[in-house]
Amino acid sequence: MSGSKTPTHTIVKAIAIIIVIGAFVTGPSYLVSKFKDVFLELLRGSNEEVNKGWDTAKRIGKDIDDVIHFRPKITIGQKSVVEASKELAEISLVEKSFEHAYVWEHTWLGSTKRLKLKGHFIAKAGYDLTKPFSIDISEDGMTIRTTMPPAKINSLEQIDIDVLQDENGIWNKITAQERQNAMNAFLTDAKRALDQTSLLADADAALMTRLEKIFRKNAPTASIIREPFSLQ
Repeated sequence: MSGSKTPTHTIVKAIAIIIVIGAFVTGPSYLVSKFKDVFLELLRGSNEEVNKGWDTAKRIGKDIDDVIHFRPKITIGQKSVVEASKELAEISLVEKSFEHAYVWEHTWLGSTKRLKLKGHFIAKAGYDLTKPFSIDISEDGMTIRTTMPPAKINSLEQIDIDVLQDENGIWNKITAQERQNAMNAFLTDAKRALDQTSLLADADAALMTRLEKIFRKNAPTASIIREPFSLQ
């Protein structure tokens, strides 16, 4: 995920090998000393880069936890730096208040019975945190890749309900079981209606806006890439 750039620690190992070979080949102590100085400088720079990357990752993890009260797994070059928190199973970032109407009817031998219902609901959307949610930062700190599950409806709360029509047929009466079935179908239909709204897209945008603000705060020049979600 961090690209094809050669990691700094790999370069340092290569330089170390060259120093050893150079020491045997060249012999003079001043050349060995020069090689040593170069190696130490590269090693110092490598350690500073690694420490800076770890500090950045930890700051990002803390800031995300402060904002959404959840800490995703954060890696540098796919090496784990911050482990995901386990306290929450899901988070809700947006909610929508809406009204929904539903009509149930049944006709038998020309006799129709009908229920017309209207309800006020509050839906909340967010994320299932039991699914992979991770951030990978390249070793040079110039690329941040984030992977998160798709947004989902976390809850649908019925605030109130009005029976707009409750009508029996002449010889086709509404039973108690039919009333219960109609109520269940009403709730299912309300959930289906949410698929036609922007609620899930709003939740997705809300999370990405928060994440990008945190990334820009801690790594202003980094490229931010969202990876496709996969359970594999």
